[in-house]
Amino acid sequence: MSWNTPDAQLEALMKTGDIGCDLQVSVAILDLDPAHKAVNITLGKIRLMLGLHADAMKAAENTIESTPGNADVLMLMVNIMRRGQRREALSLNSSSSRTS
Repeated sequence: MSWNTPDAQLEALMKTGDIGCDLQVSVAILDLDPAHKAVNITLGKIRLMLGLHADAMKAAENTIESTPGNADVLMLMVNIMRRGQRREALSLNSSSSRTS
């Protein structure tokens, strides 16, 4: 893979841990190619890290439609659902604690 491709640049950025920059590059790539599978998955992961579960799921759904059964997308969707359920459980637990 050439380091001059958007994929390579995004992969290198992801290794730096700069989520804001990763997000900007992902969105810019998707503006040029909305069906880009790897970038949709990356964008989903970034949005999941930011707690944007609905947006993360949209990115995953954009990819799963064109590549049904893609293991990376399926794992992303599982992680989104797990984190969403965990967040719901925490909010239910904290609200029940206040009513006790």
